[in-house]
Amino acid sequence: MELLRFADLGIEDAEVIREKLAVPGSATESFSRQRLRLIHRVADQPVPFDLDDESAGTRTWVRLIGPMLYALRYGQILPFDEIDASLHPRLSSRVIELFQDPETNPRGAQLIFTSHDTSLLNHLNRDEVWLTEKGTDGATTLTALAEYGGDKVRRSLNIEKAYLQGRFGAVPELDQGLVRRAIGLVATAP
Repeated sequence: MELLRFADLGIEDAEVIREKLAVPGSATESFSRQRLRLIHRVADQPVPFDLDDESAGTRTWVRLIGPMLYALRYGQILPFDEIDASLHPRLSSRVIELFQDPETNPRGAQLIFTSHDTSLLNHLNRDEVWLTEKGTDGATTLTALAEYGGDKVRRSLNIEKAYLQGRFGAVPELDQGLVRRAIGLVATAP
């Protein structure tokens, strides 16, 4: 509950609903199912939402809480694909901070994540960032940001800005002409 409140989602409580459902095609067999319902406070009234009715961000956060608590409590590794998917950027950066802070991470748990949110680059040390780039042959290359030396990655450098400028590669090249042709604004070549 504390981490649900931490995320500032407007959730004040949660309840587990236990249901007994009949097995389709059987008059005597049944099975039990549990589902989570989150309680929001709206105009001083409790309003319950089944987890399936919540936003993608809330569902992502609920699924992250258990593994995150376990990793922090026991000093484990938590892999997370696309930490920025459906989470507010401030919440993603706060998750990183929880793993960086010795008070909330006394056992040295590690968060390993992928992201397309370039603002997270400025929350990380240069030796914590790895970039991927797809080559012309379709293979993906993984390069540590720490491998770039000198002016490309000075301590005072805004890593997000430098990345978006293409200083480290790993930035997709987007051809606006392809879109114009696709919507019929430019004639296609014969």
